[in-house]
Amino acid sequence: MTGETFKANWPTDSLTRWYEFDFAEIDKSPLKEETKLFMKSGFPEGAAPFLGFGWRSYDDKFYNVRDLYAKYGYDLEIETKDYWVLGSDGGGNPICIDVANDDRILLLDHEIEFDIIEQLNSNIMELASCLLEYKKFIKKVHKEVGHDPYTESQATIDLLNELRNTFLNINPRLFDSQFWSSSVEGFFE
Repeated sequence: MTGETFKANWPTDSLTRWYEFDFAEIDKSPLKEETKLFMKSGFPEGAAPFLGFGWRSYDDKFYNVRDLYAKYGYDLEIETKDYWVLGSDGGGNPICIDVANDDRILLLDHEIEFDIIEQLNSNIMELASCLLEYKKFIKKVHKEVGHDPYTESQATIDLLNELRNTFLNINPRLFDSQFWSSSVEGFFE
């Protein structure tokens, strides 16, 4: 998937805002060229399940965790310079691109010295694919059950199995991530 394909396939509505990254900010980073190219198409500002993207809260600058939090008096471990902030989860934990490990996507713990909670995805393209498929899933649930903030918990087994299989086709190890596992498998409980 390319960034252009992701943007073209992201269903928009009155609640959806697309964030356009500053090319100069992307280019100054040590990301792989394919990651930079993907990011130049932008990213949704918000995405289910409870994720936010973009740099509005960082003065529209692209920071690594170490430099960003040094501004607030934190003296973090040197490896946090390799984690470039893409967004955050619903709990305020940063979602980062790890340039030291092939641009994998990490979730860090903002309360415990920005330790790695887990790897979410192997790269930004895989993250985008998951977000797009999850958005399609939510749309299908709303169509079947009705548009209500709590309808996701009423997803049919067929829709959940379809999402699970789609995710496994994206990456057979995707459910090693507690985040993605709970976002899908949690509905079966």
